[in-house]
Amino acid sequence: MRYPSHSIPVEGMIDHVNLLKKDNSRLMASEFESIDPGGQFTWEVSSRPENRSKNRYANVVAYDHSRIVLQKIDGISDSDYINANYLDGYHRKNMYIATQGPLPNTIADFWRMVWEQRSSIIVAMTRLEERTRIKCEQYWPAV
Repeated sequence: MRYPSHSIPVEGMIDHVNLLKKDNSRLMASEFESIDPGGQFTWEVSSRPENRSKNRYANVVAYDHSRIVLQKIDGISDSDYINANYLDGYHRKNMYIATQGPLPNTIADFWRMVWEQRSSIIVAMTRLEERTRIKCEQYWPAV
């Protein structure tokens, strides 16, 4: 079921989500891929050659206007980059941080960001692996 401009009335939301979840959530993945990635913002820092290996996906980038800028590490020119952006809350600007699941080479940057930004809660929105694809490196200690 499609709605104009991809809007979904509240009363149709449950049916729409159930439809998207069929067939191992392939429709959900397809709809997600159809979302405009936000061409109105620039992502020059994300696209620099020295930062590309820090992006899990080429089309999921940190926008320049709201990206988290890490404190530089002396002697490492690209040490201020992490694929993460501030998100505004209902009552406060920059209340949240959205970031990708860390890569093996960005786990230290992830924890540095948590420390520098004084984050007290981390909410993971993905599993380590989904449909046989690695989505996130384990960034917490194994028990």
